Amino acid sequence: KEERLVLLGCLSKRTEEEQNELEDIINDELDWGKIVGILVHHRLSGYFYIGVGKLNNHMTQECAKTLRLITESQKIISKKKFELMLPILKELEKNNVNYACLKGLIYELEIYELGARRSNDCDILVWENDLEKVDTILRKQGFIQSEDAGLTEASRRSKLIQRMNYHDLIPYFRKIDDFPLQKKLKIDINFHIDGK
Repeated sequence: KEERLVLLGCLSKRTEEEQNELEDIINDELDWGKIVGILVHHRLSGYFYIGVGKLNNHMTQECAKTLRLITESQKIISKKKFELMLPILKELEKNNVNYACLKGLIYELEIYELGARRSNDCDILVWENDLEKVDTILRKQGFIQSEDAGLTEASRRSKLIQRMNYHDLIPYFRKIDDFPLQKKLKIDINFHIDGK
């Protein structure tokens, strides 16, 4: 029943039958330690906290407080990532780089309620022939390509192997000063394999 509660609670839209089932389960005796473990392990805390809504008062008080803190932190991090990404996206447009933001940041801003989703990076899809422009733009913004989370620059060999075999680049990292919730911004650049 704990797993079923997680599944139902994470739905952004429920049928009346699903809502009734959720209310029945949440009023039952539950292992909240197991529930929180599932939520944290699968990065579902925000979805669940927002999805359950007013039923949060059926949780243990500490559980509800913890899920609220996670959700609020994710909201703050998403806003900060957007603030940091906006100048980069404007620079891509200024340099006529065709791009599409993928997954994380776009989902956070366009699909889910802010704070519901936690993502680790920002994914951008570009044409292969724009990779040099993208690299120049990101380096001007203080990013380096790194295999060790931004500690050192990746080798030329590693960069070539990554590009040839995976159709993406070694991730770019930049340190974020004065932001205790996230120390680095990571950008993954993917490129269209049929761009030629």
